Amino acid sequence: MIGSHGDDSVVSESGLVVILGNSFNIKQYACRNMADDVGVDEAFCTSCGTVIKKEAEICPECGTRQQESSKTTAAQIPDQRQYELEKITNKSTGVAITLGILLSPLGYIYLGKWGLGAINFLTLNYLLLGPIIVPIHCYKIMNDAEDELKRAGVEGY
Repeated sequence: MIGSHGDDSVVSESGLVVILGNSFNIKQYACRNMADDVGVDEAFCTSCGTVIKKEAEICPECGTRQQESSKTTAAQIPDQRQYELEKITNKSTGVAITLGILLSPLGYIYLGKWGLGAINFLTLNYLLLGPIIVPIHCYKIMNDAEDELKRAGVEGY
């Protein structure tokens, strides 16, 4: 050991700070200049901080699965899902909002959300908060569909 780093931790020769807790809870944190230790095709483990290959899915030291990239490609969206999203985005926002205000179940039915329309009708929500909530929700459904198509890289969105 080289020195102490607070009341309950110790710095070892390898530059690791060991936080001492009860016998079931011992954690290690790397105390080093991260920029000096990483190569072009290397990264740090999201859990233990060990230098690993960028392509590694699991850290060889601690076994933690590394975060996958959040980029979605058009090939990752099934054709049926893409078709449904395109159907929603090709509808008129003004018509969906107007139907949602006048008779809220029709706003959902216009977007092809028959289940939401049926629930809205059966619970008599169209008499209560439906004219306020449904137009906002229809707008959100349409925007989310367009955003998902944009993230997937589908042309025209």
